[in-house]
Amino acid sequence: MRVTVVGEPVARVRADILVLGFFEDVRPLPGLVGQMDWLAGGALSRLIVSRQVSGRLKEATLIALPSFLTVRVLCVGLGKSSAFTYLTLHHIAEALLPLLEGLDVRDAVVEVFGAQACGLDLAIAARTFVKAWYEGTAARPIDLTFIVPKSSHPGQIEQRLQEMGLSPGSR
Repeated sequence: MRVTVVGEPVARVRADILVLGFFEDVRPLPGLVGQMDWLAGGALSRLIVSRQVSGRLKEATLIALPSFLTVRVLCVGLGKSSAFTYLTLHHIAEALLPLLEGLDVRDAVVEVFGAQACGLDLAIAARTFVKAWYEGTAARPIDLTFIVPKSSHPGQIEQRLQEMGLSPGSR
């Protein structure tokens, strides 16, 4: 599994799947998921308004967006924002791995879920996510690219991951 960090707009990333998270109690949709929803003409917002999705913990909704470089977008429920912790992130990452394997994903671009909104350290949150995947029983490794806002300095996050013992680019 390769691990990298980028600071690109969501419509510009290229992978088998783009994975973004949203809370059940935060509206309008903020951050990267809000950016995706706006560029997609409110695709996720319509599902929320019609009560087909809510953002409850580990809820997963696959949306096809042919206008994006990455056509498949998986929107993952993060639960209540007040209850979001590194442990919650770990549990979400564990639940995602078999789902992505079932979708035959070889490389995924994944938001560092909820970190900025809940005051979590982005590098520690990314490390938590990767650790959950390593503990999983992946039949085949999935290359992982974390997407963060450019203002979060992706190069610095990648450097911190390396300092934490995770060498970006390979495992």
